[in-house]
Amino acid sequence: MRTTSHPPFSEEWIKQLSSDPYAALGISVAADDRRVLKRYRSLAKMLHPDAFTNATGDEKEFASQLLAKIINPTYQRLKQEKGRAETIALLRFRVRRATRDEQLMPQSPRAQRLCRAAVADVEMFYEEAIAQLAEQQYQPLGNFETIVCEMSELNLVYLRLKMGEPMVREK
Repeated sequence: MRTTSHPPFSEEWIKQLSSDPYAALGISVAADDRRVLKRYRSLAKMLHPDAFTNATGDEKEFASQLLAKIINPTYQRLKQEKGRAETIALLRFRVRRATRDEQLMPQSPRAQRLCRAAVADVEMFYEEAIAQLAEQQYQPLGNFETIVCEMSELNLVYLRLKMGEPMVREK
């Protein structure tokens, strides 16, 4: 699994970790507006400076910056259907390009298992994997970057497996 080599909150780091807003928020690519809002609210509460009263100044600052520079902008992108549709189109473009260039080779064990999953099990395995990773994504805060990268990889593999099928949103 790859992690970024850029320093935290540099323009490159933010751009890379925001390239898949679904991964940054810790939700599946099929999430509807209610689930996006629910996850955003829980993250805003978790990362709010008031939640870090006993934390070090560095942890508090990191959480605050994460909320302001990654979580809030990705939520703004996904809170409406149009933004979600544009994001899915961009992710599918990345999948097509990576497939064409033969660069979509999963590194994480979960993404490898998703590739090998039976067609009937893909949805359930994907949703469970995203849910498990979302629970660990910010606990501790140092997990954020690694888990976002793994979720992003899962999202790309899932979209590759679903290529050609219409995107079905939750009800």
